[in-house]
Amino acid sequence: PSMVVHFGLVGALGLTYAIDIFSSGDFLWVSDLYNGIHAFDITAPAHPASLYRIFLAGAHDLAFDNNYLYATLEGNGMQIIDLSDPKNPLNSGLYKPGGLEKAVRIYQNFAYIAYAVDGLQIVDVTDKTALFHDPSWTYAETDAKSIELDPENNAL
Repeated sequence: PSMVVHFGLVGALGLTYAIDIFSSGDFLWVSDLYNGIHAFDITAPAHPASLYRIFLAGAHDLAFDNNYLYATLEGNGMQIIDLSDPKNPLNSGLYKPGGLEKAVRIYQNFAYIAYAVDGLQIVDVTDKTALFHDPSWTYAETDAKSIELDPENNAL
């Protein structure tokens, strides 16, 4: 393998902290712990074009499902962003129970959110503007920092 291009992220006072990336078609999103989510047009991979930045404090882990981008926000919740039109993102929903969100994975109509101290919470995301969490959908026996879903075996 060889590097096609190296490019930096724009950040306040020059500070950036890229955590995760997601790409779909001609677009790339990068979560930046300090500056939110950066979006790029990668139609020409050697010349990525910056499109916009979504200011979300603590942007950490990204997951994507059916035109929606899910981002954990390291203590500021989980934000859902509608990317039906990738050049014009819309905030859809915010789940903010408290805790230090580290990772999110989506399976069917549920978001599985890992918390550094508080374990795992499951949130019904069927209605992106009215997220629902039943307290019994929490596994708090251990901390969690990442999640892997295995859809073929219906398992985490």
